[in-house]
Amino acid sequence: MNDFLPLLGGIALLIIGSDYAVRGSLGLAYRLGWSEAVAGLLLLALGTSLPELFVGAQSAPLHPELAVGTIMGSNAFNVGIVLGVMLLIKSGTQSLIGGGFSKKTVLPLFAGTAISFWAFLREQPTASAGFLFALIYLALLLSILRGKKNNPMQAPDGHTSSRPLWRDATNAIVGFALLAIGADFFLSGALNLAAQWGWSAGFAGYLIAAIGTSSPELATSIQAMRRGNVGVVFGNVLGSNTFNLLLVGSAVGFLGGPLGGAADAMGPEMAIANLSPQLWVNAAATLALLIPAMLMRGRAQWPILCKVGGLLAITVYALSAWWVFSS
Repeated sequence: MNDFLPLLGGIALLIIGSDYAVRGSLGLAYRLGWSEAVAGLLLLALGTSLPELFVGAQSAPLHPELAVGTIMGSNAFNVGIVLGVMLLIKSGTQSLIGGGFSKKTVLPLFAGTAISFWAFLREQPTASAGFLFALIYLALLLSILRGKKNNPMQAPDGHTSSRPLWRDATNAIVGFALLAIGADFFLSGALNLAAQWGWSAGFAGYLIAAIGTSSPELATSIQAMRRGNVGVVFGNVLGSNTFNLLLVGSAVGFLGGPLGGAADAMGPEMAIANLSPQLWVNAAATLALLIPAMLMRGRAQWPILCKVGGLLAITVYALSAWWVFSS
């Protein structure tokens, strides 16, 4: 029972924090004249992906399998569960894309996915891989900021011109802090359960740590949809996956120790074999992002097909978790 208390407390903090994070971030984006796509790609994605960064940086030196599993599992969860749930609950007139899909926002994720096979299928992650990840993300960030004035978003619900800027900034900071604390509580209980069940560090990262650290993405997407700002959802998923792979991957590259070292007392060959399915799942999740973009680019189309796509995404995620566990 003691292991479930941090889980429940973490979930409560994630729900409260997501409301503050969405409210503050959208208010800031509106004040700065940013589009919904940029709000999702930059503000929400960075804020909700901080737990992955904390877990990845802390676990990389001694438990790189856990760090890599968290990255790949979080990306799979974002596509399979977060985007799948959004496809299920959205109305027929809502579009999740909101202009967030373009070559400049997708190509860095595809480039990072390709590099990940070279970066992580080694006995030890290298600083050179970390440098490449960081360089790609920096180029993406500069590109996004240069286009931030295109198609400015409408005022969020309840937001007035007389509302002070510091209030939106405070809401965003408090929300992100609660998200990070909530994810930490969630992980504390979840990882203790994983240890009791005898799971490997890689699978614990892929499933338990990834679900815990990706819960903010799910919570903020639901809150954004509830507030009518559905255009940030796809940008949030795309931005979070890019952040996870490039920036968290960069931290693992700089800080990572030998795979299969202290965590599971297995050799590097076995650890690499265990990570291979996760790399392929991440690649499949990246390709899957093209599907909702093609279905809903510009306006919502084929609502029944969107529901089927949501169910399929959730089912494939469950099958991928079983594959990783069985490998």
